[in-house]
Amino acid sequence: MISIIVIYVMSPRHAGKACTDYVADHLADNIDALSDPHSAQMLTEVFLNTDKQLSACDVLRAGCTAVVVLLEKKGSDVIGTVAHVGDAGALLVSSVGNVVPLTKDHKPWLDAERKRIEKAGGGVWNNRVEGNLAISRAFGNHSTFKSSCHLPPAEQMVIAVPDVQSTIWKEQEWKQLSFLAVLRRSHCTFFEAVSYHNLWFLTDHL
Repeated sequence: MISIIVIYVMSPRHAGKACTDYVADHLADNIDALSDPHSAQMLTEVFLNTDKQLSACDVLRAGCTAVVVLLEKKGSDVIGTVAHVGDAGALLVSSVGNVVPLTKDHKPWLDAERKRIEKAGGGVWNNRVEGNLAISRAFGNHSTFKSSCHLPPAEQMVIAVPDVQSTIWKEQEWKQLSFLAVLRRSHCTFFEAVSYHNLWFLTDHL
């Protein structure tokens, strides 16, 4: 049984709430329906299907990022899975203050991201997709960055394919973890100007 499901969705102020609200509601429902929510393949399919559903709802220009954190107690161990797109991130903090980053931002200047963007016919200027978007993976943005009809969703300039990472913590390890934070990073350096949006104290749930 999943003890904690954290889904945090964020969008730029200018993008409005339509995309954010849709993804927050439907991503949770789609994950709940999975037979194995820790499966990287299943989570990737859920992200892509949610993005496809979004494109049919006349929310074509708006975009948002998301991070999903799943924690499940299995015997004396805890399995944790994180899936995210964009610059919505997550971290764990131990009872003695050690920080464990769980995500890395998807930025256009990263080699693999830049190559995909250029292969799709776009470019990276001023560290932004087409000089505009500061992230290279997101939900939405269909009319501006996902409009190449000859390319599948995973090969567009901007994609909704998440990075998925699973970790198993032994009892002595997870008992040292204090809380989980989801955040938006304001700079590319992890500890600079982080803005904590929510904290979940793990001992209250596991």
